[in-house]
Amino acid sequence: MKVLMIAPKTSTFINFRGDLMKEISKKGNEIVAICPEEGFEEKLKELGARCRLIKLNKNSTTIFDNLSYLKELTNIIQEEKPDKVFAYTIKPVIFGSIAAHRAKIDQVYSMVTGLRICICGR
Repeated sequence: MKVLMIAPKTSTFINFRGDLMKEISKKGNEIVAICPEEGFEEKLKELGARCRLIKLNKNSTTIFDNLSYLKELTNIIQEEKPDKVFAYTIKPVIFGSIAAHRAKIDQVYSMVTGLRICICGR
């Protein structure tokens, strides 16, 4: 199985998702990390992931930057043909979900830190 992971900052793969990557890789799965910064390729390789670079300005709100990110993300997902896509933080979640849908990927998993869903009966 191929798992594609999307993050807003390459270092967060190592600092916050390293153990998850090790577990996914240990089970014989391939991991592709969508990386907005260079310089972490060897460390990601140690965690079992292959790095694909993408241009992302996580603080930009311009339509041109966002559409460019979406297009590049869609192209990478179409090329990689992953079985599952996992994105975290808001911009990768939104654009990763749209890109995965456009690439016809059915299994998309999103995580936004601090988001809680409560089902309460009154």
